[in-house]
Amino acid sequence: MKTIPSSWNLSFLICLVLVAVLLTPLAVCAADEYSKQPMMGFSLGYGTAETLDEIGWESGIVPGMRFLVPVSANWKVGGEMQGWTYLGSEDPRPQRNMFYIGPIVTWGKGRHGPFLGASLGFGSLIYEVYDDDGNRNRASQGGWGFGFSAGWMFQTSDKFAFGPRLDYVYLDVGQPTVNYELVDRVLTPQLLTLAVAIEFP
Repeated sequence: MKTIPSSWNLSFLICLVLVAVLLTPLAVCAADEYSKQPMMGFSLGYGTAETLDEIGWESGIVPGMRFLVPVSANWKVGGEMQGWTYLGSEDPRPQRNMFYIGPIVTWGKGRHGPFLGASLGFGSLIYEVYDDDGNRNRASQGGWGFGFSAGWMFQTSDKFAFGPRLDYVYLDVGQPTVNYELVDRVLTPQLLTLAVAIEFP
């Protein structure tokens, strides 16, 4: 009789918790008046990611974009996208890319002060590998993921806010493919980013 790996049980539990967090704002009824105007946000930061166990953590530029709709005085729901690119400094210069997209829920008092966020979505990992003859091959695979964010926004006007944010993304992309053949390994890349974000309606 086959047993479910413990890592699957943990992943399933994490998914349940995040789904509960994402649905919480929909059950919140706010008594205070609040602006229902949607907001667009952009961020640009520097992130470090662990894509392959034997390589360790590597750093690169991380752009991000978010669309948020207030559902109460303190809660907002929407979607986010993040990307990460690393380009090696020595020949051969391997390139690795991560991409993540998913629904997000954030908590914060208006547009000024601290905020927390959580998301559950999908992502992909694309990276280059080299065989013994030095030939370059591209490996890619997608899978589910989740993210957390925290930061502090400073509202400078009715239409603009900015501030620092810290983002964490975890992906479970499974077994990647190289030239359409499965690699005998399971990858769970992680990304930690410190960025500057702006928001405006």
